[in-house]
Amino acid sequence: MPAKAVVLVIALVFLTGMAVAIIEYFVPLSAKLDMNLYCREAMLRMEIDGGLTSDCSDRLEAQMTGRGFHNIQIEATSWVKQGEELVLHVEGDYSCSSLAGFFSRVRTTVKMIWERTSCARKVVN
Repeated sequence: MPAKAVVLVIALVFLTGMAVAIIEYFVPLSAKLDMNLYCREAMLRMEIDGGLTSDCSDRLEAQMTGRGFHNIQIEATSWVKQGEELVLHVEGDYSCSSLAGFFSRVRTTVKMIWERTSCARKVVN
């Protein structure tokens, strides 16, 4: 009977470690999805305004900083006429603590990039 308890404890520790590893895999993925959402909103605003305004740029940077990004670089077309090409290029570093071994953690930094090209247009609802 004690052998079953030892096997059960070992199995639970192993399963817990696997669950933590799987969850930690999705943390940077979730950050990337949030970055995509913020950048997409900024791109839609750029399409309507005809370029990246300072308010939109500040809002995008504040959203990304609030999500945990640092070293944020935003390069965009400042102003174009309707029908011309707009470019938005955003880079940011995301740092998180990840599992390096069974009982050790290490700080990891992932560089995330979002770049799209669109055209300035008037959106009518």
